[in-house]
Amino acid sequence: MSDKEDKKFFTKETISYSPTVFGEPMPLLKVGFKTLPQPIQALVDSGATSSMLNPIVADAIKLKVDYNNKKAGAGAGGLFDYVPSEPVEIEILS
Repeated sequence: MSDKEDKKFFTKETISYSPTVFGEPMPLLKVGFKTLPQPIQALVDSGATSSMLNPIVADAIKLKVDYNNKKAGAGAGGLFDYVPSEPVEIEILS
């Protein structure tokens, strides 16, 4: 199946996010998911032991998430709740 034929089976998802720290834009990288026909922009923490996705992105890539299995986490910004999911493979694009 050609790329053109393959893309007609996917709905086009447009996700936009422009994070800032102290009013300055943060660097975003293009990240590809096998289940999305186009990449999205994301913050990438190369030293992180785990990653977080917005629920909108998780739904768009059809990630299996158990929203009833809420856990507590902590980071530089303070405490937060999260839900674990199955692992997902990404590709950082240039």
